[in-house]
Amino acid sequence: MWPAREGARVTDARLAAVEGERGLVLPHEDVSDMRWQKGSDRDRWLRGTRRHQSFRAAQA
Repeated sequence: MWPAREGARVTDARLAAVEGERGLVLPHEDVSDMRWQKGSDRDRWLRGTRRHQSFRAAQA
């Protein structure tokens, strides 16, 4: 998982989205890549998500 974002960075991202008239404010820069991967190759994305979930479950 990603480290938590500092409040100032979150605020800056939200303000930039409002000023740029974007309706989607992502919580982390990597999420944009993940959303693109999900749309471009859904089966690959699902395999990776399942692998990540298995890894997290094994750590618990």
